[in-house]
Amino acid sequence: IGQTFGDMYLNGYIVKESLGMANVGWMAAITPSVAALISPVFSYFGASEKGKRSEILLGSSFYAAVGSIAIALSPGALRNLKWGIASLYVCLGVCRGVFETPQKAAIVDFFPGERASAGFSNMLAFSGGAFGVSFIVFAYMTQLHMGMLLLVIGVFAFLSILRAYAIYFGRR
Repeated sequence: IGQTFGDMYLNGYIVKESLGMANVGWMAAITPSVAALISPVFSYFGASEKGKRSEILLGSSFYAAVGSIAIALSPGALRNLKWGIASLYVCLGVCRGVFETPQKAAIVDFFPGERASAGFSNMLAFSGGAFGVSFIVFAYMTQLHMGMLLLVIGVFAFLSILRAYAIYFGRR
């Protein structure tokens, strides 16, 4: 859903109007670039289960931060940021890096051995489904509502991760 916010809303409405269509590609490239650059760092520091937990909590916090900014700033204020809007793309890149590295590594922890394929299948079905549905739903939502959704998901994910790891570490 965060990726949809960047691709559909920020690229399509904010960047296109504030920096021009010629700069949409530059902005869109920030998210995967940050994810690619930060993934090795996450791999190194996330070698332990507690390290992964911290990184996933960080990603949830960045997700909630993007939602909070979308709530706090009007579309005009976002457009007035000009190149400063890149900071939101950096936050989304950190979220993406968390999704691609420590979150997927955590699946192996929570679903060891033969259960790993079921864990990955569920994760990909839910994340892919949410991504697809968000393109439909976001077309009917205001920036405020998108921000509220991102904030709620970020906070819920943060709390869920804390609980999931508490259960996980309690069983060991």
